[in-house]
Amino acid sequence: MEPAVRDSKIATFRFFYRKAGIPTGAKVLEIGCATGWGLVAARDMGFQVRGLDVAEESQRYAVERGFPPETVVRTLKELGGEKFEAVSFFDALEHIPDPENFLKELHGHLSPGARLLVVIPRADTFSRKILGQLWPHYLADHWVHFSRDGLRKLMDRAGFSPEQNFFPLKWITPFTVAQHLFLHSGLKIPVPARPMFPFNFGEDGCVFVARV
Repeated sequence: MEPAVRDSKIATFRFFYRKAGIPTGAKVLEIGCATGWGLVAARDMGFQVRGLDVAEESQRYAVERGFPPETVVRTLKELGGEKFEAVSFFDALEHIPDPENFLKELHGHLSPGARLLVVIPRADTFSRKILGQLWPHYLADHWVHFSRDGLRKLMDRAGFSPEQNFFPLKWITPFTVAQHLFLHSGLKIPVPARPMFPFNFGEDGCVFVARV
């Protein structure tokens, strides 16, 4: 991975965590930790962090980032009785086939008043209405796209109350833009890896609090 792409991912995750106001030292679980840069951002901010991802290679990525293999699990059951003060879903909730049951199961791993930090493609955005089927968030592994109201209703059924919404700027590079534009074409087009710049294309940031 290009160093600039790595740096942009870490900068993005730090921005998201600061928005949630999670206290230093909190135990944080990242759902969909993927290549592990969210774990790095959380660790560098003073959180105790673990990850969950169904992809086997995510554990290898975590080890490459300096975490022990057991940092990443593939199911909630592997966490045993471990409790967390915060859980993050960075472009992850839309990948879960049955999000309501997953969130209800997650409750058993939360401390009282735990916060959920969710960044998600928003179905009722202007960009989706304009682009239609060309909207870049229409991907094969995106099971569902929520409107802001739809997400709140889902969270309410699963036992979470809304605390705040925020505009989730992502720090990206020209290389990242090219990756998304040519994702399905197979073309390899040389583009500069810098500079980084803030960007949002139809995404919403939300913080929810677990009800006892």
